[in-house]
Amino acid sequence: MSCVSNRVDGVRPPRRSKRQHCNGPDHSERFEGNAIAAPGRAHSTRGTFSFHISVFYGIVKGMGKRREARERVVQFLFQYDLNPPADLEAALNQFWETQRPAVIAEEKGAATWGQPLDLPPPSAEEAAVRLFADPLIRGALEHRDESDEIIRKHAKNWELHRIAAVDRNILRLAIYEMLYRDDIPPIVSINEAVDVAKKFSTQDSGKFVNGILDKVKGELMRPARGVK
Repeated sequence: MSCVSNRVDGVRPPRRSKRQHCNGPDHSERFEGNAIAAPGRAHSTRGTFSFHISVFYGIVKGMGKRREARERVVQFLFQYDLNPPADLEAALNQFWETQRPAVIAEEKGAATWGQPLDLPPPSAEEAAVRLFADPLIRGALEHRDESDEIIRKHAKNWELHRIAAVDRNILRLAIYEMLYRDDIPPIVSINEAVDVAKKFSTQDSGKFVNGILDKVKGELMRPARGVK
């Protein structure tokens, strides 16, 4: 069931959440064909495909990494919004170092008495998350002014600064995806944004984000569920 609601008018931004810090599956991949036979009927392989269960779990795992990447993007955009760095590249490198599970494990483990940590190289999964996230961060920042104008247009009677910082940056990311990432279906961007808003902000935030993005979707010149 889609997260998109037909009711968009009169949606009010939720109150600022006490949780203003930012610390699932991606739905862009689709299965097509008829790989599973109906009950009581013989399964035909003509015009169908099959795959090993390990391949299926690999796909699911990859989709989860995209959700994780989007969460990291929102976290960085949130930090950037409150304290813009002078050097974006340095800020990105520092950000990703602080996100590494190895660093977190060290912080929760035995004391190092101020000694520098000897960390292993980033894992393949960590590299995949950053590979997907970095272009989203750069794109959302590059087009932030345009996204803010769109938010102001659809969040009538509400100043941008009155929208919770988390919600504001979730919207910036989703609008950038919907306008400039033809490889991501707009409906995926909306669903992901709503879920991230529910996780990091409030249930009301999910409704507010959904209402704004549904209006944006209505102005797009491409299918909501397709990619180019």
